[in-house]
Amino acid sequence: MCLIILAWKTHPDYPLIVLANRDESHSRPTKALHAWNTQPVIYAGQDLEAGGTWLGSTPNGRFAAVTNLRQPATVPASRSRGELVREFLLSRQTPTDYLDRVRLQARTYAPFNLLVCNTRSLMYFSHPTENGRLLPAGIYALSNAPLGQNWPKTEESKVAFTRLISRREPDTEALLEMMRQTQLYPADLLPDTGLPLAQEQALSAIFVNLPDYGTRSTSLLTWHRQGEARLLERTYSSPAQWQDRLESFDLKP
Repeated sequence: MCLIILAWKTHPDYPLIVLANRDESHSRPTKALHAWNTQPVIYAGQDLEAGGTWLGSTPNGRFAAVTNLRQPATVPASRSRGELVREFLLSRQTPTDYLDRVRLQARTYAPFNLLVCNTRSLMYFSHPTENGRLLPAGIYALSNAPLGQNWPKTEESKVAFTRLISRREPDTEALLEMMRQTQLYPADLLPDTGLPLAQEQALSAIFVNLPDYGTRSTSLLTWHRQGEARLLERTYSSPAQWQDRLESFDLKP
């Protein structure tokens, strides 16, 4: 997952709204959004190579998502970061207790950003830069850098997202469409993450479109204050061709 924008306790009807793009190698096997055969049920796509997921939610009021942290000279690690999302969704731990557990094993994963949430609190953890903190109500944009280190696409997507959720009922199609922007940004605005400039520039778009790597799906999660949740996933076979999958479920915190 390479871009997540979310609103936490800022909308009068939706305490949580999450919009996210997953960027991944086109060759990595993936199962689209579905109800997992787990207890509690996880609603998420699934990475078929390692068994985890990049973003998901559950009827007992849990949400989690992960992005990789792009840094120069990253040391490979043996464990998949998608485990971090899956294990939180399956657990009964509070976000605070779960991040205490993650802290003990963080070095077994390559660098990552992790968001974990129940209906009461939203927390952020970043390895190796930050050991976890409670996020107050607000609108956040997170890509492959620590939260608060803004890149052009996080800044622009946050502005557009804020405008689109200002309505009483957010415009689903407009939100999905904003995540298909392919604009590249000039070199002087880009971070230095150790990649060649041409590659850095190609990855600067909200919707990444390279021959072997790019945006594989867009997810939109909404939790309504009356207890209904909806998770929509749009998967892409090309930028112009997509398929939608929708799961609706009642939150039972």
